Amino acid sequence: MVSPAKKRAVVAQVMRDHGVSQRWAIKTLGVSRSVVRYQPSQQRVDADVALTAAVREMCGRRRMRRYGYRRITTALRNAGWAVNEKRVRRIMKAEGLLRPRKKRPPRAKGLSSNSITLLAPQHCNHVWSYDFVKVRLADGTGLRMLSIIDEHPRFALPPLIAEHITAEDVADHLAKLFGLYGIPTLMRSDNGPEFVANHLVSWLARLDVGCAFIKPASPWENAYVETWHDKLRDELLNEELLITPQEAKIVIGDWIDHFNHDRPHSGLANRTPAQVRYAAEHTPTLTSVDQEPG
Repeated sequence: MVSPAKKRAVVAQVMRDHGVSQRWAIKTLGVSRSVVRYQPSQQRVDADVALTAAVREMCGRRRMRRYGYRRITTALRNAGWAVNEKRVRRIMKAEGLLRPRKKRPPRAKGLSSNSITLLAPQHCNHVWSYDFVKVRLADGTGLRMLSIIDEHPRFALPPLIAEHITAEDVADHLAKLFGLYGIPTLMRSDNGPEFVANHLVSWLARLDVGCAFIKPASPWENAYVETWHDKLRDELLNEELLITPQEAKIVIGDWIDHFNHDRPHSGLANRTPAQVRYAAEHTPTLTSVDQEPG
């Protein structure tokens, strides 16, 4: 389908190249006269200029530089703009702000019973998933970060960031989170040594928390936390230069706060994870953990 702008351009080119009238070119090409002679009102021009400025301003914000046109559209609507995705996409494409589509690998076949497909989260604090990601500092120093996600609302819980993290460190950190956010029914993870350690598994069992270990070498079975890591790298770790471990903790904590409370999620009907989690009517809570890891 040829756009009205391209039709007008073709008519103008025919008029230039062959020295014919506009009426003759329109009739010969079979183009609607109203399409060629359309002139937007000054009000529409002003509205387009204002919307373009708003799109550029949002795309230039620190936390929105990696947003696609759908998420920018949601942000504009939340700010009071009555726009659709196609219009925003056209503006972002014209302004050079449109991100290229990612080439996603084909969906993996064969899933274990603990995968997100066969063991889907049903409510808040049903399934938490956790995994490690490396955070690289400016001097090349590598930090380990333990990420924890409440899968149903996609809510990111405070991570543990350190140079070295043991199974005991994981249990201590989970104990703090259980006291603040409640105890989940299941913990989904890969088969890393920190997660399969008897110390951690037995402590979780005493709290009636099941361990859902995915199939080895199958990260797609733990896709909630893997997708979260992808967003973390794309929107933060690849964009920021982190100098010290303390700075890394502050910057990452700030981004997590933005992710939970400000960033709309397409899988949550463009609501934020915090809106879903805190709107849940029966979210289990616990003010203290009656058994310490050990």
